Amino acid sequence: MLNNKKGEIISIITLIILVLIIVGYGIKVSTRECNSNSDCGENQYCGSDFECHDQKIIKVYKYSLIIPAIIIAKGIVISAIIMKRKKNKKEELQQNNQQPENPYYNN
Repeated sequence: MLNNKKGEIISIITLIILVLIIVGYGIKVSTRECNSNSDCGENQYCGSDFECHDQKIIKVYKYSLIIPAIIIAKGIVISAIIMKRKKNKKEELQQNNQQPENPYYNN
């Protein structure tokens, strides 16, 4: 009946390993606490470790950025006005051929 003992032993070992893998997978699946969010209670979710976890509450604060935007816009407008006045003052000095009040003023 067992003519080729080496071939039979390899087949039996392979069969035992296959049975152990299937049983191990079955035990692993059966020990899970949850498989989907519906298996967990209210305000819980099923994590990747197959356990139910409480959902964290995240508070969302709404900020109005209108006032800071208005302040920045006013600053830009005021700086543009100052730059224009300096340019006009420089042009007036060049037209009158006068020296600027500030000795470090470059043409």
